Amino acid sequence: MTRTFDTYLPLEKSRVRRVRLAAEVLDGVTLSRISDGLTLTAQGLRGAPIVNAGGLFVWLEEAGRDPVSVSIDTGSLPLDPQVANVPALPERLVRVELAPQRAYPFPGGVTAIRGLLIQNRNDDPPVPVTGVPAWLQWIDDNQAGTTWVDTPVRGRTDANGDFAATARFTPAQVPRLDSQGRLRVRLAATQAGITLKSPELQIAEGRVTDVPKSFAWNEFQP
Repeated sequence: MTRTFDTYLPLEKSRVRRVRLAAEVLDGVTLSRISDGLTLTAQGLRGAPIVNAGGLFVWLEEAGRDPVSVSIDTGSLPLDPQVANVPALPERLVRVELAPQRAYPFPGGVTAIRGLLIQNRNDDPPVPVTGVPAWLQWIDDNQAGTTWVDTPVRGRTDANGDFAATARFTPAQVPRLDSQGRLRVRLAATQAGITLKSPELQIAEGRVTDVPKSFAWNEFQP
């Protein structure tokens, strides 16, 4: 659980309370900072984090202890939980972007897909691929040739094989479109340490596309 900063501290107390680690948690779609509904734990530290007025999770120094990683439990939020490694000193801030789940309420203007990943299209009934990273790749026309680019946020399939995956571009990137103005993408996923990609598909830029046909792992390629 978390607690809030003391509003006023005696001068002597404030001087001895030193920050060891701060975590900034961002919504991977809107890039807005979030703190409500989250539970964070720092492996290696005993204390619970403080949530400061700016929405950062802050851990104080503990004698003889150093944090190794930060676990983020998203509770009922439609965001994937995550574990992030803690950077070496003197860096004291870890920044984490949480990927959306299928139930995430996407705002307008976001490019994303919602879909289902199964093991083999010939299985009856279909067997879902569960708990694996899944993300979009797209082609950047500002790079030579056909260079597939990974989106910065990687989601994860749920217990039913459902997932959401977004595409986000920097101002310097130019996503390649097909002759009808649709964005050319493919789905990448990692299962048992092997990363494969789906056949290419085309989606509308700036919209959320529900892919009606499931993705099948046995149809993916290196």
